[in-house]
Amino acid sequence: TTRFTPKESGWYNIETFSDDEDTVMEIYNPQGHSMVAAGESDGDRGVDNEELQRKYFDAGKTYTIQVYMEDSDDEGFAWVHVWRSSWNPL
Repeated sequence: TTRFTPKESGWYNIETFSDDEDTVMEIYNPQGHSMVAAGESDGDRGVDNEELQRKYFDAGKTYTIQVYMEDSDDEGFAWVHVWRSSWNPL
């Protein structure tokens, strides 16, 4: 789990990467509500089976990004890469 507070409002790409087979991502707004629609948290839209989301974030507000690894041994680690871009990779 990590928190992100953007300095500029705009569209951001959020991508996960792990040393496991697959990742699932949830993004919560400052009020604690999920910003990911049902069934999209494991959309496998990133590289291989990793997750990629595109969300609009408001400057100065803190968002929570939670990543789960889908693997039988539940070991390892995951990275979250967030970048502002007008390009929509989805």
